[in-house]
Amino acid sequence: MSRKDYRVMLTQKMFKTAFLQLLTVKPIQEITVRELCAEAGVNRGTFYSHYQDIYELLEQIEQEMYMQLQEIFANYYTNSVHSSESFYHALLEVFKQNYEMCIMLLGKNSDRNFVQKLLDYGKVIFLNTVGKQMGNNFEGERFYDFVSGGCLSVLQRWITSGMKTSIDNMAHFLQCVIESAAQSYTSLSKENAKK
Repeated sequence: MSRKDYRVMLTQKMFKTAFLQLLTVKPIQEITVRELCAEAGVNRGTFYSHYQDIYELLEQIEQEMYMQLQEIFANYYTNSVHSSESFYHALLEVFKQNYEMCIMLLGKNSDRNFVQKLLDYGKVIFLNTVGKQMGNNFEGERFYDFVSGGCLSVLQRWITSGMKTSIDNMAHFLQCVIESAAQSYTSLSKENAKK
């Protein structure tokens, strides 16, 4: 990596850190470029040499997180060796390593579009894998909406409370809850089929 590339990365990291810090106390609509630059200790001209506006910075941060999560989903659904608990563990590990980013993306001042993008991505993968295995009568979208809504709520609480519960405990909890929901759904479907 050249010295110039290193400086670019360092400057962008300073902007991201300052931006995430500001987002813990106010929504994006209230953050100005001037305020962001003051927080980062960098002038406005430098900001505009990297980003068109604050929303472009947000988009870059979201894209980095989205790509990390995509990789975990792809690895899990293309490799049947992994257990569902190891999948949840890997997801939670990414959240833990990117705590400040998670506070911004999933906390009280979160970008709802980003959250919906994640949920939509997960739904496509779920329906194309688990949904196909369950057969034609499986109400995959309804089941996914129920489970993902509950998981999202649990994750948001975990993140906003400082991730005090261990990753192992959280992964095991998610696995148990989702498996219980799947077993209940299967039992209900069998009962309905008999009627």
